[in-house]
Amino acid sequence: MKLVGISCEVGESFKKSVNKLNVSYIQALENAGCAIVIIPQVDEENIKGIVEHLDGVVLSGGDDMDPSFYHEEKSKFVKRTKIERDKYEMLLLKYAIKRKIPVLGICRGCQLINVYFGGSLYQDNSLCSSNTIMHHSKGFKEAIMHNIIIRNDSFLDDILGEVAVVNSYHHQSIHKLGKGLMKIALSNDGIVEGIEHKELPIVGLQFHPEKNFNQDKKMQLIFEKWVKEL
Repeated sequence: MKLVGISCEVGESFKKSVNKLNVSYIQALENAGCAIVIIPQVDEENIKGIVEHLDGVVLSGGDDMDPSFYHEEKSKFVKRTKIERDKYEMLLLKYAIKRKIPVLGICRGCQLINVYFGGSLYQDNSLCSSNTIMHHSKGFKEAIMHNIIIRNDSFLDDILGEVAVVNSYHHQSIHKLGKGLMKIALSNDGIVEGIEHKELPIVGLQFHPEKNFNQDKKMQLIFEKWVKEL
């Protein structure tokens, strides 16, 4: 059985720091037939040692990246940032690339992949001149749903076809595309909803397939295809 590591975030519980992760990531990957380990936020040597035992890495969603990683000042639009998480996930990606194992980035994870390869982000979707669709809910928890247009012969093509409906929870998006990456999915207003590396086994999805895998079989198939390629 293949072993997949998932990044997590640090939160607070009873005034103590805890590593935490939404269980839906674990459920979707478990259904896809792999073993799972949550990777704690530890030092570089430990990260390197952990990745050496993995068959794949998932970079999960979460708070905004610190804009300093793409050489910008933090604007009023940026919400919570945790620079220690940024550094930790950059190292996870670094050592996954060195081993050439598959990486799947979801939402924040997709954005982090883009930044790692020298790309940048819109610090808020309102700064993207083409943006006309609501991509992030305001004041309620229900998912915003919209269409995405999918590139032929991409990771998503044989699962979702030319057009699909996905959820949307992000207020930031990819601006400048990172080196070696290609866009594999766009929303109707031009915002990047999926990326793929041209040479490495790296895929980033701006939407959250793990939130809908029970209701939409195609979302579960995304995880199953990724696991099969480990």
